[in-house]
Amino acid sequence: MHPCVTFGEWPEKAPFWSPALALMGFNLILSLIALPKVKAAALLALEQSAVPAGSPQLAMATTIINYGVPVMAILGALAIPLVIWVLEAGAISLVGRVFFGLQATYGGLLPVTVVAWVPALLGGLIQTVLLLSLPPEALHQIQLSLAALLPPAPHPGVGYLLLAKINPFTIWNFILLGLGTAAVARVEQRCGLTVSLLVWLVYVVFSVALGMAGAAFSPAAG
Repeated sequence: MHPCVTFGEWPEKAPFWSPALALMGFNLILSLIALPKVKAAALLALEQSAVPAGSPQLAMATTIINYGVPVMAILGALAIPLVIWVLEAGAISLVGRVFFGLQATYGGLLPVTVVAWVPALLGGLIQTVLLLSLPPEALHQIQLSLAALLPPAPHPGVGYLLLAKINPFTIWNFILLGLGTAAVARVEQRCGLTVSLLVWLVYVVFSVALGMAGAAFSPAAG
């Protein structure tokens, strides 16, 4: 069904946990499918590192990869979507109320964030297919954003980080968030899309600044 029609018929009390658990479960399945290739890439990077062969450090790092990576993958697949939904609902509720006077509550927006996350999950599915089709040493080349137009950079600059945030699935996500916000607040779609656009711009600025800070303080930056 067209998203405009779906959000046009948005109920007063839409469910949250049933669709949330379904999407989290699907995301977990994608993570488990990709896990062997991710572990192989991590082990390959460790082999190519400067850690001496047979050293205790190498053995410890190998153990961490073999046991820590699966645990982190499972926890991340379940927790990251939930964190994203909570942050999106909180940000949209705050921006909409403060700058536009919208009566869109945090609780009312949570189900919207779940439905709007479906494009991001579709992007994750495509990324998993690409991951499975490439050798472990090429996994870092997987890019669904406009940053794919640029050569991989060990120390990406502002331009690369900015293009990395222009992802069609992320933009699709925020468009649906705007339509859902308008439906919950019972306002024109243009108003809801404006709120979502402001939140997206804040997300881009914060992400680029965080990426630049991480690059500046990385050991290789020195």
